[in-house]
Amino acid sequence: MIVAIYARFSSVADLEKTSSIEAQIQMCKQKAVEDGWVVDENHIYIDRAVSGSTINRPAFQQMLNAIESNYFPNILITKDTSRLFRNEREAGHYESWIWSQGVEIHYVIGQSGNPNLDDNVWFSGRIGHLVAEFYRRKTAKVTFAHQEMNAKAGYSNGGSAPFGYLRREVFVTDESGMEKRKVIYRLDPDTAPAIKMAFELYLAGRGGKHIADVLTSHGFRSRNDKPISKSSILNWFRVPFVYAGCRVWNVSHWQKNDAGKKVNRIFHPREEWVIIPDSHPAIIKMEDAEQAYQNMQKNNPNNHQRRMGQRAKYLLAGLANCEHCGHNLQMKYNRRNGEAYYCCGYRRLSQANCDNRRHYNQDLIEDTVMEMIDEYLLQEGYIENQLHQQLELVEKQKQESKAEIEPLTAEKQEIEARIDTSLELLVDGRVPKERVIIKMQQDEQRLRDLQDKIIKVEEIKAPTAEDLEVFRNQLRMQVEGELDMDTKKSVLNSIVKKMGVNQDGLVEIDFCVALGNTPYGS
Repeated sequence: MIVAIYARFSSVADLEKTSSIEAQIQMCKQKAVEDGWVVDENHIYIDRAVSGSTINRPAFQQMLNAIESNYFPNILITKDTSRLFRNEREAGHYESWIWSQGVEIHYVIGQSGNPNLDDNVWFSGRIGHLVAEFYRRKTAKVTFAHQEMNAKAGYSNGGSAPFGYLRREVFVTDESGMEKRKVIYRLDPDTAPAIKMAFELYLAGRGGKHIADVLTSHGFRSRNDKPISKSSILNWFRVPFVYAGCRVWNVSHWQKNDAGKKVNRIFHPREEWVIIPDSHPAIIKMEDAEQAYQNMQKNNPNNHQRRMGQRAKYLLAGLANCEHCGHNLQMKYNRRNGEAYYCCGYRRLSQANCDNRRHYNQDLIEDTVMEMIDEYLLQEGYIENQLHQQLELVEKQKQESKAEIEPLTAEKQEIEARIDTSLELLVDGRVPKERVIIKMQQDEQRLRDLQDKIIKVEEIKAPTAEDLEVFRNQLRMQVEGELDMDTKKSVLNSIVKKMGVNQDGLVEIDFCVALGNTPYGS
């Protein structure tokens, strides 16, 4: 009997011998040998440093897909129920589903059996899943407490060092005399000056984009050897106490979607932060860090009433692109003079990204686009020329399709005759029924394919003058009528394939218009 193996552990720091991947696989292989089974090396699934609190684990999902596709051994071996599941609600459903697919689950430790057939197995399994989830929740609280103690002692809880610092490993001896490895921070002589310069500029009233440009001009780069972005710099100011020599922990957590992907960072109230001073060398003063934090709190949009509907005020948002770098033009509003602009969004992150420094007046560029729609689409002339070219193209396609339809039609008639003959043989009974049925099924599938292909070729139609008139009337009503901004944006999205604006303010638009059932660009 061929078997598969699944192994998982949740933490790199898990030193329990029977929880290591190698130990789990060895235990499973030993059970296979004892029961006279053979392990398929292509079906050993391993999730390293992944929690069992969710089924959104790479190897586990790969295993489920293999089971669903029927490309999977009949037996799955794992150390115990906690390796597969630690969420009681998911465990009962997926364990039952795996068994229903004809795959038996065998545990090295614990009772094995089909919960769909044996109520005692189902009950003991659910109890085991509850115990596993209880252990997971308890372990999470213990881990949190240990991390809090570690942070209060001034040590890192993992991850890369903040920009401006490097990781440094030290060894400390605990009360029992055991030596443990800890991580602290040391100054990075190459990047620490960038932090100091950034805070000086910020406290002098400069914004994130200006600071990013200054750092780039001084040759500072991110760890990925890219220009330091505005968002990265603002993150320094959100938790500035790190750069005053403090260990800061429990600042935020990530919300995850159903797939387990991080989608939203939630900052905790400052009262919940763990801030331990003098944990590593300081780059800035504590009072400067406090001032930077207060400034960020004042500028935080979550602390003010949001301006509603601003997004809808910009007609070309998401449509217009910078011709120089290809990135979207973003909206920008000048509160001092009450004027709105479009500008290159990539340049707003850093001047090093794009040379296009132009700010396009919102009213001017939007009026230009609407005038182009009127000139090229609503007024007679341009689109008629395009329509004439389209008619010539369709006529050529029709001539080509006639030559293509003739052999397709002949083959279709031949297959129909063959199917009639097969029906006669099936009634006559002189040929084995299985052979006739298989051949008929193949012919019927080929007949369906031919019919679809013929219909597709015959559907080629040229747009008419009536189609053009209908299109113009609908478009005129939509762009000139009393419609809300979102509706007008939806109309533009339907007719604009590409829109670019160069540094001189020249707008180039690729239109895509559907007349009848024939879309074409201009």
